[in-house]
Amino acid sequence: MLKTREVRNEIVKYINDSGVGFTNWHVGTASHPHTSLFTEINIDKDSFWIYKDAGSKELAQSVVKFMIDTYGTIGDTGNEDETCHFVYAYAITQENKD
Repeated sequence: MLKTREVRNEIVKYINDSGVGFTNWHVGTASHPHTSLFTEINIDKDSFWIYKDAGSKELAQSVVKFMIDTYGTIGDTGNEDETCHFVYAYAITQENKD
C-alpha cells in the first residue's frame, strides 16, 4: 500500500502547490497518460498536469476514488482496461472543459 500512498501524496502536493482548488481538477486513469492528456484531452503542456504510475489498475482506481471522495476532484474510476495503471490529473480550464 506504500505505493498508493506515495502516488496520492505526490498528486495532492502538486495540486496544493499549483494554487488551483481541488474542485477544479480532473483525475483519472490511463494506460498511456501522455497520449490521454495531450492528444485526447488536448491539455496545454504549459498548464498544470501530472501523472504517476500506481503499479496496477486497482491501485490507480483507489487513488482516483480517494481524490474524488476526499478532495472533491472531478473524475471517475470506471476504466476497466487492466493496463490503466497510471493516475493522471489536470487543472480544468475553459479550453479543456468537457
